[in-house]
Amino acid sequence: MTLSLECKEAKVVATDISKRALEVASGNAKKLGATRIAFLEGDLTGPLVGETYNVIASNPPYIPIAEVEKLHEHVKNQEPHLARGWR
Repeated sequence: MTLSLECKEAKVVATDISKRALEVASGNAKKLGATRIAFLEGDLTGPLVGETYNVIASNPPYIPIAEVEKLHEHVKNQEPHLARGWR
């Protein structure tokens, strides 16, 4: 959303494997006035196949699945399991 708001000429596409996450993100974008974002459901760059992009920014899961159970409950319970790559 920040990319869309800061770079008015940018074509911004957001992907997520979670339909619910996309619904929340779309609602947040509307509240912020970031109306030039396409929200596509799919895993990572799957929905981007066949398109060309100058920049791809990502916020992938960064905690290895094997480490999740060792985390403090406050950390472990902040993200949905899909966001951590638990499939």
